[in-house]
Amino acid sequence: MFIRNLGNVFKIFEDILPLMFEKTPKSGLIISVGVGQGIESAICYSISVSHPDKVIFLVTPQSEKDTMERVQKECAKKDVEIPESELILIENENDVEAVFKKAREAIKRMRKSDIPPANITVDYTYGTKSMSAGLLYATILERCGHIRYVTGKRDSKTGRVIPGTEKELTTSIRDLLAPIVIKDAISFFNLYQFAAAKRVLESFLEGMDEESAMKVYPSICRLFKLCEVYRHWDAFNHEDALKAFEEVDREAIRNIAPQIGVNKGWLGKIVNGLKGEEGLNFAEELLVDLWMNARRRMEEERYVDAVSRFYRLTEMIAQHQLEKNYGIDTRNVDIEKVPENLRNELGNYRDEKGKIKIPLFKAYELLASLGDPLGKKVMEDENTYKLFRSVISFRNNSIAAHGTQLVGKDFAEKFEKFVEELLKEAIGERKLEKMEKEAAFPKLDPQKIS
Repeated sequence: MFIRNLGNVFKIFEDILPLMFEKTPKSGLIISVGVGQGIESAICYSISVSHPDKVIFLVTPQSEKDTMERVQKECAKKDVEIPESELILIENENDVEAVFKKAREAIKRMRKSDIPPANITVDYTYGTKSMSAGLLYATILERCGHIRYVTGKRDSKTGRVIPGTEKELTTSIRDLLAPIVIKDAISFFNLYQFAAAKRVLESFLEGMDEESAMKVYPSICRLFKLCEVYRHWDAFNHEDALKAFEEVDREAIRNIAPQIGVNKGWLGKIVNGLKGEEGLNFAEELLVDLWMNARRRMEEERYVDAVSRFYRLTEMIAQHQLEKNYGIDTRNVDIEKVPENLRNELGNYRDEKGKIKIPLFKAYELLASLGDPLGKKVMEDENTYKLFRSVISFRNNSIAAHGTQLVGKDFAEKFEKFVEELLKEAIGERKLEKMEKEAAFPKLDPQKIS
């Protein structure tokens, strides 16, 4: 029994031993130092409440000479230990740009001492207004942890804080940055730059565990989860997008944008279509989803990407029609379902495994031979046929396919119009319009996310 218990003791000791030697993160304090009687007490107070591993004093020629000696005496008198410290001299305390550069230098020196910006507190109480402005700008730009202002009961004659009455007002830089981060992330989101939006939010939340982040910054966490959904979806990772949707709570759907809830239902249809639950390999939802993706690329002026999607959609529309209306799979054509006048010709597309796989043009020719309205429109309507041959020929000779021709806005818009007409014929104009509304990505309003 004793040996077994002793073994448990050793196991516990083995678990806690690494924690005993784990390094506590170092912290730093940067203080602007001005002149005037009494500020040494407030500076001493700031050091005492921070318990920093390192202090950097931003001094002017006068404060270096007059104030720093008083600070040392005050700390000795109050038994406040000044840790490792440095002075950085600001020659002109009224030059905001000069102060800003020196403040960044102070933060850089903290980094060299293994103190990251997140662990730095900046006290801007003392010094000129220009010193405070330059120091605060550098603090926010470098994403330091906190800013501090020391206040207290003030002397009615001098206006200075009476020694012994000091109290701190500390603000998290993260809190100040949150509205800016939300605005930036939403701008990226609305431009369909979901990975960029995610990186902005990730950087902001760095160092926080999920539970703490959700308590303090729920809106940012919800926005982060939405970026995950739409990042996957926009890359055609529909199943991963639907899984990511499980992390999005009802409040986000209700308060941020109702369209998000509509999208969730639509995405479920897409995933079901991919699994063939409707008995089709090329369900209407898949066609519309690709169509909306292509239109987003048009919005971004990414015309090569848009044209690639329009071409694939032209193929899919024919595949959809043949599969839905005639039970024919273009990847493995059942020759018995093909009109006799085309059987010999399509037989030439049989591969080494015996499967007949027909290309785009032949798919539309087959539709026309079967009397399909879409096939007849493409192959027998003179204007549509010319447009069909034109866009396919240009695409094949473009840099998006086999050639070197540039793909510009004019051609992309021409192809877009052609594909839209095919979709209206295949799905129906009213139904297409309804499905487009379901599949449209939301545009987020910064006013609704705070």
